[in-house]
Amino acid sequence: MKINKVYVLHMLESYRDMARQAAQLAFEIQNYLPNATDTDIIDTMTFGQSTGIVSKGRVSNKTEVIALSYSERKEALNIKELRDLQNDLQTVSTQMSRLRYYISLLDKRQAEILTLVYVDGVLPVDAAGQLGFARSTLYRNRDTAIDILTEMLQRISSN
Repeated sequence: MKINKVYVLHMLESYRDMARQAAQLAFEIQNYLPNATDTDIIDTMTFGQSTGIVSKGRVSNKTEVIALSYSERKEALNIKELRDLQNDLQTVSTQMSRLRYYISLLDKRQAEILTLVYVDGVLPVDAAGQLGFARSTLYRNRDTAIDILTEMLQRISSN
């Protein structure tokens, strides 16, 4: 992926959405419930309506094999779904951690500005007031910080 100023700005602006997504994924993983249990699947397939080939109440060997096969497949799908959630969480968490880490490498003023505006979601005009800056000073420092952040991320991506 090409890292440029537009990409870094997008990452910063998306930070709060990523945090929300990470919280949702963590919740889904913590509270993950498979769609159906093995017993539900086997019972449904084993004691379903008679097809006329097997008398009602009897189970053919094929039905048991199909039921067990379906059960194994369902378990594999549930495991894959959980792994996909975990992989998505890992991806989002890594992006957020990387961004926070590289912000922490900036000088204190620049780090405070990016953290307030993009991580904490404070409006730039309010952030300027909190930090005791003129808005123009805040914007100039923010732009410089984004340029430095872009350079740092470009260096690691080219390795």
